[in-house]
Amino acid sequence: MNLKKTTQIAEIISAVALILSLVYVAFELRRNTATMRMNARIESQRVFYTFNDLNLQHPELLELGARMYDPTGSLEALSESERLWLVLFMRSLNQRYEELYIRYQAGFLGADAWERYRTVYAFQVSNYPICKEFWAIDRPIMSPDFRENIESASMRLPLKTAP
Repeated sequence: MNLKKTTQIAEIISAVALILSLVYVAFELRRNTATMRMNARIESQRVFYTFNDLNLQHPELLELGARMYDPTGSLEALSESERLWLVLFMRSLNQRYEELYIRYQAGFLGADAWERYRTVYAFQVSNYPICKEFWAIDRPIMSPDFRENIESASMRLPLKTAP
């Protein structure tokens, strides 16, 4: 075989190898993206069930949490330590929802999942007085696009009337 034919065969082999490696990279990239999306969904559930487990281990937190969702509740009716707990609770809740929003923006949390979380959170900050107060307190430290996203959902929700 002459040098020219050998070079041509080597180029063909190189081209085939390149195409095969690109197909492999595309396959791995797709698989990795699917895994990252799945992990984001799992982690989005973990932040809530971990929080719920903590509350179940401390019944006094459950009672205080229930007071927070009282449609007639107010901060003035709470002791100083209860207000501090609620500040930390609401800040944690705000941060958890903003983290979910970041995952949604990055494409790791689907639009349907984000819409469910968003609707629940918007309902809470729209309908419960204590949640509304803490939303107003934490509003300046949230990202503007997250605030706008939640507030636009809040505007579309029906208001719950107090019993």
